[in-house]
Amino acid sequence: MFGATAFGKRVLLLAGFLLIQVACGGGGGPSNGKITISGHFAAASSFAGGRAKADTALNASAASKVIVFDTKGNHSSAPVTNGSFSIPVDAGAPVAMIFAGSTDNFLGYLSLGNGISSLPLTDVKEGVTSIDLQTLSASGSIVTPGHNPLGAELPLSSADQAAFAQCNSLFYSMVKNPDVDGNGVIDLLEGESYLSFVAYAVTPMSFNGSYTPVVGSGLAIQYFNLAVRSDDGSDSGAATVTGPTGSGLINAACSVTVSGSQVYYSVYSNLGSSPTPVPVPGDYVFTTSKGKTLTISVPDQSAANSRIVVAVPTVTVSSGTINKIDWSYQAGGSTETLSPSALIDNLIIEINHSGSRLYDSPNLPSSTTSHTLTNQTIPWDSSTVLAMAYNDVFGNHYVVSFTNP
Repeated sequence: MFGATAFGKRVLLLAGFLLIQVACGGGGGPSNGKITISGHFAAASSFAGGRAKADTALNASAASKVIVFDTKGNHSSAPVTNGSFSIPVDAGAPVAMIFAGSTDNFLGYLSLGNGISSLPLTDVKEGVTSIDLQTLSASGSIVTPGHNPLGAELPLSSADQAAFAQCNSLFYSMVKNPDVDGNGVIDLLEGESYLSFVAYAVTPMSFNGSYTPVVGSGLAIQYFNLAVRSDDGSDSGAATVTGPTGSGLINAACSVTVSGSQVYYSVYSNLGSSPTPVPVPGDYVFTTSKGKTLTISVPDQSAANSRIVVAVPTVTVSSGTINKIDWSYQAGGSTETLSPSALIDNLIIEINHSGSRLYDSPNLPSSTTSHTLTNQTIPWDSSTVLAMAYNDVFGNHYVVSFTNP
């Protein structure tokens, strides 16, 4: 059902992701300077320990270090002294926060609830230079703040928060398990960095004779590309992947793509050759040419079609040719407008005719929601497909296509 043959049918999905990553850096909007994150633990809090090895309940006093990291593998740490900590963090990108013990053993991670396991520092209220999480409490490996900054210092709307939770769902697996290679050590603390992400292609929708298509509950995902990125570019030989029950993946060959010093292990599916148009939830174990086993846990993606971000275009035509394209961002299952600064990293517009490319826009940042074509000679009537291809702030990639009948 999966493997190199199926992947080859749409290798451009990952190639498009890499193109935008190389051009724009991927993951994170413009920097907003430093924000100091602080907090302290309630004396009664305890950790039950996570995958990177603390199997017994620990008093909160066992937390000796706080670590923050982003999608690029950048990380910093600060001591937890008498249950309190304070750490400066670069704004402009989402960051995860985890806690470790005196032997660098993983204890737990910060959760803001409703599936949000990272601080959305992509959208910070003007003038905010510090966030006090106040009294933290731990249940198992989940650390909950006494003060949740969502809606206050981090002014995401409820719709933005739902979309952000979907965007961070694959990154979430790295936060809950910061020991992807399974050797018992937090990856970042041994100089290793991994990132899991998904690329979704949405079933083409129609302009229906209008210059602005209507996107509603009918949005459907056509196929996906599930990948894990390693910073060890030398580990680029043949690799395999085994997925959860129902995925159809048992030691299946996966695609291996090298980009600079990084290597991407990925598995592709399309509707008709896969059990589902989204990954089956559960653990996916990628085995590399050096024998490393990289485990990523994919949460339930059944609601992805209603929660992923969609760039909805409006075409302006002048004398029969395309003059410019404006767009807004909305959730797949609604018409509510979303904040691009909180969710989107960069975007490319593609215009096609019967499989031939007529136009590619430059890479456009999230702050841009209008593009005037550099080529003003493309007839609207012969433009059969307009595709909006973009990365979110976690490095996930989306291709949303609209047909022009």
